[in-house]
Amino acid sequence: MGIRKTGPAVFLVIMLMPVIVHSLNVESGRIRLEIDEKTGSFSLFSLQENGQSLSLLYPDDPGTSYFSVAVNNRIYRRPSSSDFRREIVNESGGLIIIWTSSQLEIRQEFRLIRSVSSDVKNGIAMSLTLRNISSRNLSVGLRYLLDTYLGESSGNHFVSSDNRSINGETGLKAAYPRYILSPQGRSVNRGLMLMLDAPGIEKPDSIVFANWKRLNESSWSYDVNASRSFSNPPYSINDSAIALYFDPEALQPGDERLINLVFGSYDQAGYLPDSQEINDRIADIILEESDARDPAKELALVRELITEIDLLMKAGQEVPQEKIRLLRQLLETLKARKADLED
Repeated sequence: MGIRKTGPAVFLVIMLMPVIVHSLNVESGRIRLEIDEKTGSFSLFSLQENGQSLSLLYPDDPGTSYFSVAVNNRIYRRPSSSDFRREIVNESGGLIIIWTSSQLEIRQEFRLIRSVSSDVKNGIAMSLTLRNISSRNLSVGLRYLLDTYLGESSGNHFVSSDNRSINGETGLKAAYPRYILSPQGRSVNRGLMLMLDAPGIEKPDSIVFANWKRLNESSWSYDVNASRSFSNPPYSINDSAIALYFDPEALQPGDERLINLVFGSYDQAGYLPDSQEINDRIADIILEESDARDPAKELALVRELITEIDLLMKAGQEVPQEKIRLLRQLLETLKARKADLED
């Protein structure tokens, strides 16, 4: 995040306030997720080989990255306690925040995942399930504002997978590049990677790159002006952010809408959010006792894994050795179990 000016009186009050930390943390491999229990805001850190950690989003105030929901033309910014009850559930490998109002339940689930070519977890899959719990039809949309900052020091704010630089106010609609990178300085292979076009990811209806303060002050829609930079003088200088728009859709009572987002540390091969689940299911099958085997399930997993490998090859990506090893191991397991059945 760029420069934001604060008045001296406000600054003094902030300095005198006691700092109390209430957070839940999940860490694995090279990624750490922190959830603020008091606000529901999250922080995401890339764990470096030298023992240091790099915040992938603006670190000083996690609350500057947040979602808003539109319900029948009313906008709820940062679902507050007055409109939504909040419950945080700590599950193995991830965290879930459940936001509940009189009309809507939003289940925000965070799951640590690996990129395609990584041996350890280095990103997150975030799913938002919006469920109509009222007795009438609702029109429901979502906007997610991500407060980026890594490229601000160099002026190289964003780079797309097709090597397009985005250094001023920009709007995008599909077809999207495979990913957007908020690069660490001038690096083209380090920083925050936001997947936009990959299996298992919900494509936004539109994307806006603009000054954070301008986006934050807009209640919902935003008119892009390509002549503007990421500054909004005098209070917000060189301060870039991304807004992902998922336009309102009709939800009947009991209906759900699922939005999946994936981001993490840069990896040229990118992220496939369903990949890790497939790998885990295959590992479970391989380790199952003979009396627990399910031939139909095993065959379905073979087909899933082959489909995943096909997707990687069509995208021009090298198939990771882990995929090849799992496929071979699963096929050998199936052969052995077939022989047992024939005995």
